[in-house]
Amino acid sequence: MIERDHNEWNKRPLSRPLFLWIVGTLCEVCYPLQYLSFALLVPAIAALVCNRGRRSAPRELRLETPYIWGAILTFVVLFLAIQRTALAERHLDDPRPAPTAWRRAAHAVQGHIVERLGQLRLSPDEHAVLASITVNDRSGMTRDLRRRFSTAGVAHLLAVSGFHVGLVSGALALLLGFLPPTMPCRLFRCGLMILVAWAYAAVSGLSAPAVRAATMLTIYLIGVALRRTPEPYNTLFASALLMLFVDPFSLFDVGFQLTFAAVSFILLLTPRIACLIDVRRRWIALPWRLVAVSLAAQVGTFPLCCYYFGRISLVFLFANLFLVLSATLLIPMALVWVALPVGTPGSFGLQSAVERLTHTLVAVVDRFSLLPAAGAPMRFDLVLLIGSYAVLLLGIHAATRGSRRTLFASLGGTLSLIIYTLAQHQFGG
Repeated sequence: MIERDHNEWNKRPLSRPLFLWIVGTLCEVCYPLQYLSFALLVPAIAALVCNRGRRSAPRELRLETPYIWGAILTFVVLFLAIQRTALAERHLDDPRPAPTAWRRAAHAVQGHIVERLGQLRLSPDEHAVLASITVNDRSGMTRDLRRRFSTAGVAHLLAVSGFHVGLVSGALALLLGFLPPTMPCRLFRCGLMILVAWAYAAVSGLSAPAVRAATMLTIYLIGVALRRTPEPYNTLFASALLMLFVDPFSLFDVGFQLTFAAVSFILLLTPRIACLIDVRRRWIALPWRLVAVSLAAQVGTFPLCCYYFGRISLVFLFANLFLVLSATLLIPMALVWVALPVGTPGSFGLQSAVERLTHTLVAVVDRFSLLPAAGAPMRFDLVLLIGSYAVLLLGIHAATRGSRRTLFASLGGTLSLIIYTLAQHQFGG
């Protein structure tokens, strides 16, 4: 069992630097350690000296070299995380710099797309929804409209995320599918998909989910261009590490936390949920796969939603099954219609399809949000948030590895959280 866990860690070497970077960021935010962190370099230098001294020793005496390099990595990453966070803290109160030329261009493109979508025969709410799910423009979103999507459990559709970037990239991959599988064509296809993904993320305002998706897609496509198959977890950890290096305070952004929690649990749980039912027919396999993805994402984001929003959706599974399929068609069709010049043959039929899909999507959200038991209040504090994720991970580990100790630890953690909640209600009013 221990050897298997060790092999899993070795498959995902970026998990350790990411964990250490998060620890370093939290340490600097809670306790200013910018100058004290230089002490971390002392054991790192000492480890290097000791490691150099072992080169002349017999091979049997150099078996601990990997641990020495692990210690060096630990101290160096913690030092860099603390220093980078301290540098970011010094610039928190600086005035926001003027938008660069490419940001102004991206904002102009976003405005043009929203204006073009305004030519569709849609109600104000429907136009606001379409502008939000295509280019992340929320200027027309009302509080009541957001509440309806949240109650139906499909608020994630309103923010451009990995789902949206994946749709745009997938549509482009289908258009470029005629290219032969030669090295130049593969490099051209991957390069163009990376460029389009980042352009779409920029037009969408460079939100945390869009940047994460574009970064992951970039890493994945670079691996494809080099004929490598990137490990999904390493791709996720690399994108998180890059985003935290650029802005350490992204760690405290709700969108950053939700998107990485959702993707992590999708990677972790979707294959296990999908295997619960052996589906061999394709027309059933796709909806079941969507249900598995939706369920995994909801499990991963459930504690965070309770912590930040204090409310959960009870109809998300049924709403997502239809609405995700609708959005899969609607987003590419709307963007293609915007890109087509006015009067292009077939554009009127495409316009009618976009309008009908938008009408249907908003109507279905309204129906689900009006159900009597569509949502329920549930608020977590920090203890329940951390405890819930600990219990979830222990339970998943116990279910997949058959560990009795982990199972008892998960049950004990669940019982502790129940007792804590009851005590909180009893003594907290």
